[in-house]
Amino acid sequence: MELPAISPWAARLETVLNPSNWQAIQWPTASPLFTVEMAPLKSLLTCSLSLFGSVYAGFARREGHASSTSCSGPLVNVKNGTYRGTHSAEYDQDFFLGMRYAQPAERFQLSEPLNSTWEGALPAKAYPPHCVGYGGDMVGYNVSEDCLFLNVIRPAGLDTTANLPVAVWIHGGGLYMGGSADKRYNLSFIVQNSVEQGTPMIGVSLNYRLSAFGFLCGSEALDAGITNNGFRDQRLALRWINENIAAFGGSPDKVTIFGESSGAESVSAQVLAYNASPWPPVLDGDFIADFAHNQLVNGKFPRIPLLIGANSDEGSAFGSGRGPNGGGVYTDEDMRYAISNIIGPQAAEQTGRTVDELINELMYVYPNIQAVGIPTLDKWPVIQAGDVVAASSGLQYRRTGALFGDLSVTSFLFIKQPLTDLLSSMHYSRRRSNIAWSNAGLPSYSFRFDVVVAGIPGFVGATHFQEVAFVFYNLNGDGYATNPFANMSAAYPALAKTISSAWINFVTVLDPNGRDGLDGPVWPVYNTTDGGGIGKEIVFDVGGSYVELDSWHAEGMNWMIENALPVFGS
Repeated sequence: MELPAISPWAARLETVLNPSNWQAIQWPTASPLFTVEMAPLKSLLTCSLSLFGSVYAGFARREGHASSTSCSGPLVNVKNGTYRGTHSAEYDQDFFLGMRYAQPAERFQLSEPLNSTWEGALPAKAYPPHCVGYGGDMVGYNVSEDCLFLNVIRPAGLDTTANLPVAVWIHGGGLYMGGSADKRYNLSFIVQNSVEQGTPMIGVSLNYRLSAFGFLCGSEALDAGITNNGFRDQRLALRWINENIAAFGGSPDKVTIFGESSGAESVSAQVLAYNASPWPPVLDGDFIADFAHNQLVNGKFPRIPLLIGANSDEGSAFGSGRGPNGGGVYTDEDMRYAISNIIGPQAAEQTGRTVDELINELMYVYPNIQAVGIPTLDKWPVIQAGDVVAASSGLQYRRTGALFGDLSVTSFLFIKQPLTDLLSSMHYSRRRSNIAWSNAGLPSYSFRFDVVVAGIPGFVGATHFQEVAFVFYNLNGDGYATNPFANMSAAYPALAKTISSAWINFVTVLDPNGRDGLDGPVWPVYNTTDGGGIGKEIVFDVGGSYVELDSWHAEGMNWMIENALPVFGS
């Protein structure tokens, strides 16, 4: 496959970046998380909210990013020169932080590969600034337009023959905030867990341009060929990794990329880029060649393993404020208003039904019955007029949560200009992707994360992002206002270990069960022959994980599979 218009690279890079050589894992939870292994990378990981798992071990209780215990630090020779990193005696790891993978970016222009060399050793001992953006994830971190850097965390003392699998983390944040320096994404814990379970791997995190700097749209940007610059930055970082990761002891043939929320969207974008061959990505006919829905239906996706999941209560993060004037949804009329705002302008023409008919259909498959909404009644009692939830979010809070958790209209994954104005669907995209993979005879693994963590009220439930601490095995709660594991039972860190180990297993052996199995039920391959067109998934629960048929919101899901693109597309 010829890689369009980023920069010239060796032929082997084109082979590595050819989607036909990838395998994929997706984890949908509240926000999409994705992981992609590249050529012959064996798998792709995609996640929404809960893509990660954490592990319970003494080392995970150590605090913060480990610091150097050496005056000199480890050296590594990459294509352009030498970097000196930091050694952590506490974790027995080497950190190489803030390494440039591209030339300093010119505003709104495509990033270019690094073309300079240097003498001596450059220091790689500090995390880079976030790219320019806005929002809560930017608070407390330095920001710069000169931000195209990445970080490598490895078990200490590797040489160039180690050939370890590599996990590349792409952060989320709606494509408008976040960065690789975020302490919640500390890779030390999951890397150490990989060593302790006998399947060592290397962790990499990267920055990419955000908001208008990374995702301009409009005819001028299309004509100038400068759309989706943030995704193109990621692509350039992956090429740098392919060129240089062997110098750190990693294998360029065993690279997995994973992410959460818009990081998962990013993984999806990389997998579907070039047709498999509020600053949303743009359907530009180049990097993003078609609607993701169409690519799945037409089989234009890489033949790679997939892991994808979502959190049970994604919609508590995306269903609030859908009523008139940004308020709650109290009545059926408010619900009609909320639905009318997400129906595309061509829906009536595309479907042959009126907008009112389409709204009625969605009202029917997502009824105002609290027992079938989210969160479930065991997490929070019936919402009644005058109580705190009704006052803040509306009497139909559970109803909006169910709909918008299955089909979240923000800038996420798949559907509605898949990676353009993308109607990111959490549970819908999880199911649609699993069905496509199964029908193509490809292995995929589906999950649902059903855990309410410390600091999250029961009416919010197992909401967006909460699986991330489990995946990273961040038992300290680094970077969180409230440690998700604080004062919780031993079942929480134990489940974190299981989830983190499953992610490590997928990265290292392409099967979340690993060679020796997980602590819990066997995670089945999603097979649509199991349940008349749907397969089975694992549910992560501190009360005991279990396997279930993927029948979540069956009527609503079936409606979306048939109608999502014509109704919500544009």
